[in-house]
Amino acid sequence: MISIIRSTANTLHTYPRYLKHIAAGWIITVTFLTAVNPDAYAQPGSSVDVPVIAGESPDYLVKAVSADDFRERPDSEKLESKPYSESSMGRAKSTGPVYHQPAGALTGKSVFAMAGHGWTYDSEEMYYYTQRGLSHGMVEDMGNADQMHIFAHMLLNSGANVFPLRPVDYQPQERVIDNTMSQVELYGDWRSGTSDRFYGSASDEVPYAVTSASLQETAVARYRPYIPESGYYPVYVWARDGNDRSNQLYRVVYSGGVAEMKVNWRRAGKTWAWLGTYYFDQGTTGYLEVSNKVADPYEAYYGHVVIADAVRFGNGYGDVPRPGGISGYSREDEGDSYWIERALGVNADRRLFDVGRDGSSTVSAPPKAAAYANRENEGSFLDRILISFHSNASSGKARGAVALYNSSALQRPTYQESLAEIIGRELNTQMTKEEPPAAEDWAPRERHTYAGINFGELRRDYLQNEMSATIVETAFHDNPADVSFLLDPIARMQMAQATLRGVLRWYAEVAYPNSAFVLPPARPVAIAATQTEEGKIQIKWKPGNVGEYDGGSAQQVRVYRSTNGFGFDGGIPFDATTESIAVDPATTTGVTFLKVTATNSAGESFPSQVIAVGINKTPAGKSKKATSLLVPVTTVLDRTTNLPYYLGGQPGGPYKESAYTERVRPVYNLLFPSGAAEALALSAASEAFNGADTAALDADLLDLSGYQRLFVAAETQNPATPLLSTDLLSSLRSHINSDGKLYLAGSGVIDNLVNSGGRHRAFVREVAGVTDETTAPVKSELSSLDNRFYSTTASLALAGNSRHFAETAEVTPAVFKSRSGRSIPLLTYAPAGQGAAAILTRPSSSEGEVVVLGFSLSLLKDADARSSLMAAILKQI
Repeated sequence: MISIIRSTANTLHTYPRYLKHIAAGWIITVTFLTAVNPDAYAQPGSSVDVPVIAGESPDYLVKAVSADDFRERPDSEKLESKPYSESSMGRAKSTGPVYHQPAGALTGKSVFAMAGHGWTYDSEEMYYYTQRGLSHGMVEDMGNADQMHIFAHMLLNSGANVFPLRPVDYQPQERVIDNTMSQVELYGDWRSGTSDRFYGSASDEVPYAVTSASLQETAVARYRPYIPESGYYPVYVWARDGNDRSNQLYRVVYSGGVAEMKVNWRRAGKTWAWLGTYYFDQGTTGYLEVSNKVADPYEAYYGHVVIADAVRFGNGYGDVPRPGGISGYSREDEGDSYWIERALGVNADRRLFDVGRDGSSTVSAPPKAAAYANRENEGSFLDRILISFHSNASSGKARGAVALYNSSALQRPTYQESLAEIIGRELNTQMTKEEPPAAEDWAPRERHTYAGINFGELRRDYLQNEMSATIVETAFHDNPADVSFLLDPIARMQMAQATLRGVLRWYAEVAYPNSAFVLPPARPVAIAATQTEEGKIQIKWKPGNVGEYDGGSAQQVRVYRSTNGFGFDGGIPFDATTESIAVDPATTTGVTFLKVTATNSAGESFPSQVIAVGINKTPAGKSKKATSLLVPVTTVLDRTTNLPYYLGGQPGGPYKESAYTERVRPVYNLLFPSGAAEALALSAASEAFNGADTAALDADLLDLSGYQRLFVAAETQNPATPLLSTDLLSSLRSHINSDGKLYLAGSGVIDNLVNSGGRHRAFVREVAGVTDETTAPVKSELSSLDNRFYSTTASLALAGNSRHFAETAEVTPAVFKSRSGRSIPLLTYAPAGQGAAAILTRPSSSEGEVVVLGFSLSLLKDADARSSLMAAILKQI
């Protein structure tokens, strides 16, 4: 007898009309759970899992996922290639240090990261739907992916090899290059691979390229894509695992830098390994190289090889064919079985992902694919792990985090119960101690785990007991209080941090008893930079908190530099006890963008706020003294930075009501620098400036007294969260009263000051010179009030809703109204009569001047327009 249980836990689900997919002759009992466990109940849109008797596995599964000791034949065909040398390769010299993946607590570990559910094909309705419906503004399918993305970055920063079972980050463009394509160039000695497991087509004459590992680089395979549009692209690589593989070096050349990452193909293979997410300029300047250089003499001297097979830039759109068509949704939002299907190479057993119904495959394919990719012959059981993310549902009253393990001891991978218990406890404990995102507190739980059924994603037979695994149910999406956490970026980052801490504690206390337990440091919370007479940039920072629920003590800090604010170099390390750091600028004339991270033996933190320094020279070639300061408003990670996501007519099942949900993407938002448009425009206008974020000014890392002009640039603002402290407002008042000039830009910055009340509202009236109200223009075009300010033959075009300069740029400019005769409109909106887009104010109590813009400069479509507008503003202040 086979029991198929319909439950919220993403495992054995069914509807009666789908029972026809079960093999004839099986005895089936369908059980609907509604009150067995108050924290688990049936939801529509679930799927049926192919029945397997507990403790046993079908022969095809055992065969398909069993590792072997494959080695390349040394007599394979030599491939045509070019001579290897720096000159013949035309390799561009890096302008800064090379980035290397941090060595951390998970170095040497293979982590299979998973996000449950996603857009799924319904074979009866011939329609794609989300497996969970809209609940208090969120859909679990998308929330699971958002959570996994944050966690994946933390894994990479902790030294792990990351094998995603659903793609990482957000890039609908894709470029997949196989070794047989014209975009691949071979340098040095390469020969044809000899395995029948490879990426590409069965008709490929050369399945992949092979070369010998060496302590000195003697061979390189270069993959050069055409990047269709500038942006951040996750980069993946594919190779077959084997006994003679190496801890293989990949060199990613991106905008602003070079990264060297390694993947140990003796531990895993036959799937995509994620190397990180990098910014690439449009065109062919970026590329990836496979190098035969290894660090381990054993690999170099004992017949180990390096493999050049397939490389992926970006995630793309779903294109797995079904009778009703392809999904057309971005791959990161599809169910994981589609990503797995596209990742399987030639001659893979397709039953790994296809069990008769797509909803079932999203359950059973990931653990099978993890076991298939994992090469258990190398290393120990503890060298690999699977972590899956979900959110929970019950009666609408239950709250908190729950980690899952299987009810049957026969279906639990080794250590599964302890892994679930530690992660569940860590997550609930941290969230209880954190400052809540809203009025709600985190609800304490007595039980941090649940094991009511055998969860398909966690089955021992699917995983072949090759690794431990758990599902992390982050919170309850049917409870509005919990949803306030699930839709909050800071809370999501805290959940990812707690999950990582649980994994590290499990290793320290259970897997390797009495080993050291160390957390990566928290990200630095403030940064300031000034130019020195010697031509250096002096940087000060404020470290993040150290504590059990914050992070470990930093041993080093790393300073990263960029010329565009997106592509950074590999970072310069300094001792963490150093009070300030002097670095060379990224360019001798122009803008150097800067950010700082903290590192220790467990890994690397997320970066600080990005700031900028503008270096400009006199006609005699000497650097101008910086009398201006650019202050990007510290990125506020709250729900205002979430992106809207449209769900057609199928959230939770075909033909449901259309709706919007929110995507929570804090790591993505941190990648886009506030004030970058102002920095580049100031530099184009030959203005020299220093940089500091608002947190640095509040922490007294920099003195405002030496600056004539202050440029405060905001992007997305939450009207309810004060952007500028009362102390900083007082400093700005003092600056203006001392004949200083102030530039204040951002569509919501005036509303934010007004809503902050007290001194903030008084600042709006008395200093900014505008009324307490702002409205949105009917048409997003700008024109000057008259030619005395800004002479142009055409209106300045705003980006509207296209988010031209950065994904986090606000999309709705504001209309201002002057409060007094001392305020002069500089820019208006077209058509006429809507009010001012920019105002110049001369407060009566001082000789200072203030320019307020109802939009950030990033909202202008054209870079030349941004530069010329800034030049016009500089003439006014």
